[in-house]
Amino acid sequence: MGFGEVRAELGLLDQQSLRSYLHDRFATLAPDVGMVEDRRKVLRATASGDALTAEQKLLERLRKWLRSGQLVEVLSGELRVELARAAPLGYGAVRAYGASESVTKALAELRFPSNADDLAYAVLVASRFGVGAGPSWRTAVEQALAARNPRAALALIEAQPQLQPADEQQRDRLRTQIKDIDTRLARARSLEAHDPEAALSEYQQIASYSDEQEFEEALQRCRPAAPSGARAASVAGLGRIVVVWSPSEARVGDITYRVLRGIGEAPSLAAGIPIGADAADNELADPDPPAGVPLFYSVFTVRNGRPSDAAATTATAVVITPDVTDLVLRGGEKAVEGTWRLPAGAVSVRVVRSTDGGRPVQVASGPTGFRDDGLEPEVTYLYRVQAEYRTPAGTTLLSDGVEAAGGTRARPRPVRDFVAGLEGSQLTVTWLPPARGSVEVRLFDHRPELREGDILSAVSVQSTGSGLTLEGPPGDGELRASLRSDGRQHWLVPFTVLDDLAAAGAPQRLDARLPPVRGLAAKRIGGDVVRLTWHWPGQAPEVLVGWKLGGAPGGPHDDAATFRRFTKSSYSQDGADVSLPFGEHTFLVCATAYLGGRQVYGPPTVVREGVRQRARYDVRRVGARFVGRWFFGRRRPLCLVVESLDGTAPPAVQLVGRATRAPLDPADGERIVTTQPAEEGDSLVTTEFDLARFRGARRPLILRAFPADGSLGSVELVPANPLNLEIR
Repeated sequence: MGFGEVRAELGLLDQQSLRSYLHDRFATLAPDVGMVEDRRKVLRATASGDALTAEQKLLERLRKWLRSGQLVEVLSGELRVELARAAPLGYGAVRAYGASESVTKALAELRFPSNADDLAYAVLVASRFGVGAGPSWRTAVEQALAARNPRAALALIEAQPQLQPADEQQRDRLRTQIKDIDTRLARARSLEAHDPEAALSEYQQIASYSDEQEFEEALQRCRPAAPSGARAASVAGLGRIVVVWSPSEARVGDITYRVLRGIGEAPSLAAGIPIGADAADNELADPDPPAGVPLFYSVFTVRNGRPSDAAATTATAVVITPDVTDLVLRGGEKAVEGTWRLPAGAVSVRVVRSTDGGRPVQVASGPTGFRDDGLEPEVTYLYRVQAEYRTPAGTTLLSDGVEAAGGTRARPRPVRDFVAGLEGSQLTVTWLPPARGSVEVRLFDHRPELREGDILSAVSVQSTGSGLTLEGPPGDGELRASLRSDGRQHWLVPFTVLDDLAAAGAPQRLDARLPPVRGLAAKRIGGDVVRLTWHWPGQAPEVLVGWKLGGAPGGPHDDAATFRRFTKSSYSQDGADVSLPFGEHTFLVCATAYLGGRQVYGPPTVVREGVRQRARYDVRRVGARFVGRWFFGRRRPLCLVVESLDGTAPPAVQLVGRATRAPLDPADGERIVTTQPAEEGDSLVTTEFDLARFRGARRPLILRAFPADGSLGSVELVPANPLNLEIR
């Protein structure tokens, strides 16, 4: 194929030049043989018709140029022709053409003058003083010889009217060379019929020094010898077939191998299914052969895109029988279930169960699974699962089989001796741990529709009810959690979780309503002020206080009673003082909260106001009646003085201290000293004490006296001088 034919093939590919084709297909003017081979393989799968034929021819020529090192020379010649076409248009046209980006890049790669002015000058001089003038024909002769075209070189010499002796010697040498070429060509033609490889070898030697078109034609005429000894075998577990053959005797040209697959018979070039791209080695894998049918493979030798007339064919058929995939076994109390993915081509599955020393038993199954019922509990079984295939001849074939162990398991047993206790917000749960499995305790806002012993999936337990807020990791048969008092009742259910099943225990009701107020006391602290004290009820946000003269309020909704609310923060800061006229009142105190827009109340606690004894108390330095404010720097002992105000014997009193704030009740601070009851007829009691243990406490230390017997509502204690009760 000459360069004129190259331009014709480039035209069929919509390419203006060989240079544009190389940039479009390979992104470079200097591809290697491997890149050309890769393009040839892609071409077989993406092109057809005239475009396929044209590019196949062009790739073969390109590979030849690369192997002989002529590609740069061919591209240079093409560029010279393009520049010569612009020469008749003048200096400016040549310069503009040479200055374009694509041409400039090509000039640099091909080592032409890169300066546009120099290039334009050189082209114009060459066009004016061409090869037909003076001695320039000798340059043309040298170029023809460099292009391995001795016939053109001889024609140029013989066309000259006068020759120098050196030119005549060159002419004679060329005549002898061409005669030898013709003789070798004739010998090569005679070898084609009985020894095509020898003929092609002869053609190849001639082509090393003479670019003869007949060599390309001979490559098409001489088909390569077929390979031999084709064998095919399946690869266990991979679902593929590997075909191996002995190499062909063909050595000249680009030798590859084409593998075709046939079902039931040996494939031909016209009817076979190609397996991937043509292979350069003597081995190829069929990655996705059909299962359960007899497969034959034929291997053809391919020389420069032309396959051999005959093929090496596998002597025996290969049948692949892939196993099922994704086999999963799940055991129940008396049954085992299995699932899998059925391979393409399989028609059914055979499942066989066996045990140690037992007789194998076939288990009924469907295409994708089975259920084996009536088994012994807590026994492990071995299951063999084989895919079944049906050949076109009606024969049944079995895969090798996949084995997996699956066993029955014990049924989870419900929790026994389940006990739950709630004290304030502290929840304590205990149970007798089951012999197998773990315990999950769930909380419900209403009575669940579960009975003791109900079986459900372990996964569904997590979406049943809600979890507990644990305080530390659970122990073996015990856990602790926090549960906010919300005025409602709850239910706890223990679940025994074993593998993927869970057994429900008996639901147990849990009273999480608001707790009662404890330690309630009422006393007048002077005039019309009554002070109420209590221990705050757990996490309740508010406390409702109601009172009534002459009798107890009938509840939180008694219209004849008066009510007032106290928050925990206000109670901690200021206590609970109520201004009331003289008279005996009864107080009702209960925790309260809002739930879902509705107000709820805890159990009420009732206390009655009734001061039956009044006394005055004071803190003094021993030996002094009044000293003003006390300081820790003075180390003299102190004394508590209690004096009756109603003529009775002074009551027993306990003095309580608290840092920075006055105690609200006897438990709201640290007890310092307690007086003994006075003798009959005494109106004054004095008891000494010291504050040595409070030296490291925060300042000031506030002192306050309370009845020693806890009768807060029946004794009124009045401080003689409040300044004496503040120790700094």
